[in-house]
Amino acid sequence: MKPAKSIKGNEQNPTPMSPPDFPGSLQEVCIRAPKVYDWILSSCWQRYQIAVPEKYICILQKAVCSGRDIYVSCLDPFSVDRAKDLSIRVLPPIRRTVLPVNGHGVPAGIVRTLLELYAAIFVFADNELLFDFTTTLLLQDELVVCVPETLHEEHIHCRIATGECLPFTGFVQHNLIELELLVCTELIVEAMAQIELQAKPCLPRVDLIPAPPRSLPLECSPFLVPPCPPRR
Repeated sequence: MKPAKSIKGNEQNPTPMSPPDFPGSLQEVCIRAPKVYDWILSSCWQRYQIAVPEKYICILQKAVCSGRDIYVSCLDPFSVDRAKDLSIRVLPPIRRTVLPVNGHGVPAGIVRTLLELYAAIFVFADNELLFDFTTTLLLQDELVVCVPETLHEEHIHCRIATGECLPFTGFVQHNLIELELLVCTELIVEAMAQIELQAKPCLPRVDLIPAPPRSLPLECSPFLVPPCPPRR
């Protein structure tokens, strides 16, 4: 038997074709979203000595000489209704440095934050309010964060997560009030970035929820026909 030979005709090699795009199939898309470079939660503590205002010193000394029990309280400046009494911001410029991490130099930025707080202080004598006054407390802190060279202060967002402002001793000594301030700060370094990813296009949902019937804003009283006048 003779070996079979292939017959060469006018055929062509098939060209590979990409699969058609079906609704809901994965596709390469480019979106713009905030990219987080660093996100930290830091705590800072400081003690202050607040001088009693001069106009209240005589009142305080009379209460002390009379043997009354003197103590101090501080109105919570971190409550929701007193949010306008404190603020925090980033102080420019960012100090660039290189820190050793596992034997390698890693670029980093040292960011300074400034907290400004208005503390309301109340001085009591035997449960009686002698006087109260407001003082300003400033608290600076330094944080090491990942900040690329292309980012600056406007890309750093900080907020106060929580805090406490408490009298240290609870009483006045040498016309000075000692306060302790503890603050937890949240700091985020972020910037907008273009991201390419595989995603499914979002399709609208079918409107299957019926709208409730509209009701009149006012209830109308029933229409009454006036009685006919008597005949004469």
